[in-house]
Amino acid sequence: MVGTRQARGPASDEAFTRQWNDPLVAAEMKRLGFEQPEQLGSLFIGDADYLSSLIGNSASLADNYPKLIVAPVSSQEESAQLFRSVTDTAASSARFQDSPLIKHLWPERLRAASVPYFAFQDTINTHLYVNRLQRPNAIQGVHRLLTRSSLSTPALWRLGSNADIQRIVANARPEELANPLLQFHLGVGLISERKYAAAAESLSRAEQLADQPLTTSMQRRPATKHLSFTSMPSACRGRPPGLRS
Repeated sequence: MVGTRQARGPASDEAFTRQWNDPLVAAEMKRLGFEQPEQLGSLFIGDADYLSSLIGNSASLADNYPKLIVAPVSSQEESAQLFRSVTDTAASSARFQDSPLIKHLWPERLRAASVPYFAFQDTINTHLYVNRLQRPNAIQGVHRLLTRSSLSTPALWRLGSNADIQRIVANARPEELANPLLQFHLGVGLISERKYAAAAESLSRAEQLADQPLTTSMQRRPATKHLSFTSMPSACRGRPPGLRS
């Protein structure tokens, strides 16, 4: 949650995008999932009017129990409805476009350019909230990311990898790349880079090295065959997660 006290606006394009033009900062922003400045707008949920509609006539917060704040709800359905509201990126996009605050603060070009990224934010939300959001299978979301955007980090996340693991793969010695798990993550990285033929080779190699088919669930499953990863960094130990929804 952010707010202002009569902040001047709108910001200039140059000021808004400055951190993405710094190579060191931009690399960290990409690792965190903010690859483009337009994505910042897609994090918008609502402004003061939306928050007021949620709060209604609720009494002021009285926190008599530190670190234990419970929002009273009349039913489980009411709680689920609130969750659906704050994770509905289509509705958030509409509120973003209609928000007086956004019109006041956001550069006009970036305000318009942010709108398509709300659809991709839904895929990120699906990953972050795991099973709480009912969405089509993960591969469809990854396909949409890869074919309708230039984003790569959310694709890594949805396929069970991340920037830290990819850095381990990039620094691995040739003998370490004989490990099926490293081959799997190498393949996922290549998918995120849209290098599909090379990715297929790595995933096939991972399956051959594991001497059994890769599991086909997006969730990690216990190993059914012993694989020794003791020489690998702990961040990469485990079995390759699968690719089917």
